[in-house]
Amino acid sequence: MIFRYLYNVIYSVLFICGTCITTKTSIEHKFCVNCKYYLKDLSSFSKLDRCTQFEKKEPEDEIKSKRDKIKYFVTGIKVEKPKKPIDYFLCETARELNEFCGLDGKKYEPIS
Repeated sequence: MIFRYLYNVIYSVLFICGTCITTKTSIEHKFCVNCKYYLKDLSSFSKLDRCTQFEKKEPEDEIKSKRDKIKYFVTGIKVEKPKKPIDYFLCETARELNEFCGLDGKKYEPIS
């Protein structure tokens, strides 16, 4: 009888504490899935989801655009480049690096 009573008391305390902990963490954490910059990758299981806040830019593109400007001023002919699809950093990378969001989610904005 005493064991049953202790079991019920311990279960109740653990249940209440567990509820408090899950409620508290869901308020404190800024999950990428709830951010307006989150871009779901439909071809995978959340492994390649991207953050539209951080666009990848390759250094070669800047060098090529400078060369294209120089050619334009020399020849007067504009160089038309094919448009590349925009590529964004992975959410995982954005949360790893403090220059981006970091673990604190500095650039996080909730979906409105």
